[in-house]
Amino acid sequence: TVNLLKDALRQSLKSNIRQLCRKYIDDGSIDFDERGDLIDMHEIYHKLGGNGHLDADMRTVNNLPVHNNKQ
Repeated sequence: TVNLLKDALRQSLKSNIRQLCRKYIDDGSIDFDERGDLIDMHEIYHKLGGNGHLDADMRTVNNLPVHNNKQ
C-alpha cells in the first residue's frame, strides 16, 4: 500500500505541475513565490520516481518573466 500511495502522489503531482505550467506559459509570466512552489513540487515529483516528461515545461516556466504580486 505504501507503493500505491507513492504512485498516487506522483501522478497527482504530475497532473498538477503540468496544469500549472500550461497556465503560466499561457499567461506569459509567473509570480516569484508561485515559481518557487512549482519548483519544489517538481523536485518532489522526481524524488518520488517521476520521469523527465515535465522537464521541458519546467525549463519554459523557469525562463518566463517573474513578477511579485505582493502589495
